[in-house]
Order: sequence, then C-alpha cells, then structure tokens
Amino acid sequence: MRVRLSDMPELPSEEHNFFLHPNRRLSLGPDEPSLTYQSAGRGSEILLLHGLWSTPYSFRHLLRPLSEQFRVILPDLFSPIRESQKSRPYDPAALAGLIDTIIKKTNLERPWLVAHGEAGLAGLWLALHQPERIAGLMIIGTAIKLPSSLRVRGWRLSRSGGVVRWAKRAFADPTKTALDMLDYADPAVASRQELRELARGWTHLPEALLRAQILTESLRPAFRKELLEKLTAASGQTFPVPLKLVYGKADRVAVPEQGQALNRDFPGSEFMLSESSGGTVQIEQHQWLTAAITEAAT
Repeated sequence: MRVRLSDMPELPSEEHNFFLHPNRRLSLGPDEPSLTYQSAGRGSEILLLHGLWSTPYSFRHLLRPLSEQFRVILPDLFSPIRESQKSRPYDPAALAGLIDTIIKKTNLERPWLVAHGEAGLAGLWLALHQPERIAGLMIIGTAIKLPSSLRVRGWRLSRSGGVVRWAKRAFADPTKTALDMLDYADPAVASRQELRELARGWTHLPEALLRAQILTESLRPAFRKELLEKLTAASGQTFPVPLKLVYGKADRVAVPEQGQALNRDFPGSEFMLSESSGGTVQIEQHQWLTAAITEAAT
C-alpha cells in the first residue's frame, strides 16, 4: 500500500524521543572517516542496526522503552560516506566488519544485535564468523533472496549510466525519492518528519551518487552469494548464537517464507510473524517488537 504525501501528517501519530539523543562521533581508525551514533540508557547492551534502504530514524519508537532497561547504541551506517564522500563496500562481509568495529570502539561486551534489512545479512555473517562477539541476533525483514523484479531492476540500473541517472533524479526531488522508498502496510504510521530523514541522504549530489551505487549493488545476486553459501553449509546445525527471525506478513520483499526456511535450517531458532506489518516491523508494530527484544535480551 503506497503512502501519498497529501495523506501524511507532519509528525508521527505517536511521540518519540529520537531527537533528544545527540549524535556522537566515533573514529573508525587512522585515516578513516568518523561514524555518528546515538547512545541511551545503561545495563545490558543492544545494538540497533538500520537497513541500507532506511535510516536510524526507523528505530525511533524503540529508543525510549529499551533504554529504560538496556544500554542502546544506534549508529548511522551511512555516516562514513557522508563525511568522506568516498565509496566504501556495504556487502554483508564489509558491513559485518563495520559492526565489529562499532562494537569494539563503543566498548560493547557481547551485545544483542537487532538488525533490519541488509544489516540483518551482516548480522548473520558476523554470527557465523565471530559468534563470540555477540550475545544473540534478531533480524527484521531480511531478504535472503530477492524477488526477480528487484534483481532485474538492479541489473538495469547498473547498465548504461542508470545509477547516475537515478542519483540525479533523486537529488532533483529528494522528497519524491523518500516517498517512493516508503511501502507500509499501515500508512497511518508515516509522517513528513520521516520523509525528511529519508530524503536527507539525497540532498547532496556526491552522496546521492554513492548511495545509489550502494543500493544498486544490494539488488544484485552477488551481494548475497557468499552469505547464502555459508548459510547452506551451516544448515542443519544449531546457529552459533540465539537467533530470532522477525518478518511482517505483508512484506513483499522479505517474504515470511524466507524466515520460515531459516527457522527450519537452524534448529533452536525462533520465527516470529507480525500479522499486520510489512517490512518495517520496528515502525508498524514497535510495541510488540520492543517486548520481543526485551524478552530476548533478558
């Protein structure tokens, strides 16, 4: 169900305290750009990771309730390219390396990872290769395989300057681009404030080009190929860390059947279906998800 701009309120229907937590800067290393993140609360640790097609703002309704019991870290995974205006890899292995750096440099001690979309792919990679780094993993709306229509779109964009044309169109009208990226089962949760957050990455042409390149790459089969091979090789065994698989019943990209397949492949994992959600359960059913995270992390 596509959301129309004319139907959107200025602010979300439910209050949040996302903007009360200032951005902090985290140096990724010598001659490396900084990463920005938000931090809230004390106690056991939870690392919230947004997908490449969304922003940290997608977790806005989780910060306040989770920070009452946990130390919550919410990084902006695109902030390094925003600062450096240089390309960097965002495939699952590279993202897993970035996540591991965040864990080390924010002094987290085996946090629970709660990862949406492509960040879920990186969480699976990190858990398979360095399970000692995390206490558990919850993936939300993570597409292990993409539908053929999106793979074809990625192929078309990668040919004959398609990425550049996309970036220029997005730069010319960031609000429309952000609106096109919203695809909620329940449009009542969207707001113009969210559009501004989504549009922010398209308002500077060099960043728009880098973002378009990254998102185009994420649609190609090679983006997931090596992870799929690792998951296939490990299937039938207990997953290295506690694994929660959260999918929205109305998600047309990360369809619930993919989560159910992972659940069958890894005994002891838990499949959780949000009956009235699309691909952004953390927005559409945030109270239900907060309860699920709290139960898992305690």
